Order: sequence, then C-alpha cells, then structure tokens
Amino acid sequence: MEEHGYDVRYLLSQPLPRHHLAADYAEALLATHPVLDDVRAVLAFCMAAPLAQEVAARISCPLLVFFDGEPSSPEAIRCEFRQIQRSLAGGPVAMPSWWSQELVTQRSDALLRAIEDELRRTLLAAVSGDPFDEDDLSLDEPAAGPDDAAFPLISAYLDWLAHLVASYHSDYPAWGGDVVNLVSRQQPVVDPWPGAASTRTVRMQSDRASMLAHGETRGLVLDILGARKPPAHHLMEGTG
Repeated sequence: MEEHGYDVRYLLSQPLPRHHLAADYAEALLATHPVLDDVRAVLAFCMAAPLAQEVAARISCPLLVFFDGEPSSPEAIRCEFRQIQRSLAGGPVAMPSWWSQELVTQRSDALLRAIEDELRRTLLAAVSGDPFDEDDLSLDEPAAGPDDAAFPLISAYLDWLAHLVASYHSDYPAWGGDVVNLVSRQQPVVDPWPGAASTRTVRMQSDRASMLAHGETRGLVLDILGARKPPAHHLMEGTG
C-alpha cells in the first residue's frame, strides 16, 4: 500500500496489549501507536476485525476493510489454547479442569491469568520431565512475570490468546461507518456486520492462506479506497 502513496500504520506490532476487553485493547493500541488525522480506512484480517472496529469508533474512521473478517468465539479460544498446550507439551494434552464456558465468557482477566499460569506450568513440566499437580493451580496466583524463566518462551502465545479473548469481548460499537469484507472462497459470510451502517461482502477466488498475497486482493483494496472521495491520505492496517 505504501507503493500507492498510502501512509500505513501497523497497529498490531510489538509490544502487543494483554487486555481482555476489546475496548481496552484498542485504547492500548492507539496509545502505543499514535495515528494521524483523517484516517481513510482500518484494515484487519480474520478475528482482528472486532478490534479494528473498536479502533475505528475511537478515531471516527468511516471505513473498515476486512479480509475474512469474523468474530472470535469461545470455541476458537479453546482450540488455539489446546494447540498451544500440545505444542509446549510435545504431545496430546487434556483440557485443564478449570476450563469452562462460564470462565471464557466472563468479562474479567481471570481467564488470561489462568492461561498464563497453565502455559508456564506446562512448559516447565515439559522441560523438567516432571508432571505438575493441577490441584496446585489457583486463579489467584500471580501470573508469570518478565523475570520468570519460562516467560520469554510463552510470551508470543500469550499475545495471541489475549488477542482472541479481547476480540471475543467486543461490543461492536455502531460508529456510523461501513464495512467491506473480502472473503476467501470457503469463508462463511457475516452480513450484516454488527454495528456497521452498511456491509458489502466480496467473494474472492483465492483460498484463505494466500488471499493477502493475491494480486486480486490488492486491486480490490485499491478500488475500494479509490471509490471514496476526497483522495486518501492516511491508511491504518491491522492483521492478526
């Protein structure tokens, strides 16, 4: 997009927030990456879409462009957590007994604190070869900190899971703007997008894995931005 004269701000870059609410997550992104006036569009991939909407509402941006935009969900959080656990343990693992639908839907930081402690324990058990007793786990225990030996290894996983949790805990504010959702050939459609003044869905021929690198995608985005007057000056992008 820079090659076409757009000033791009990549909001989802380090350091990433660890907030459990989409509103707080968006506020933290904007505090870390100040933006210019007259932002033309916010772009977002997959489950970053609800976070992008929170950003757009705060900067009065009239247009959201999604790539396979979809809401996060308890099932998505559970599946990603389980895959990460399997990766850290080096094999299949059972979901911890403390995991529940109620905890995932609860709008508090209890889930992220429990996830952080569970990942730390799983990694340390895998490294030492000693299983840990799940009965020792408490949601009131302090989470791992930067000085914890396991923390650097699980930090990226925690960023990703916090991203999904915050996306799930979005209020989808009605900010008066429009959504254009570019979807790959097998992506389910979310139409209308909650909170949008209007929703336009464009079905593409590419699959999900290749859509961001597909030439058709760039052409569509340029057409979408070019169709709005006056000419664009600034563009923000979020992916995740």
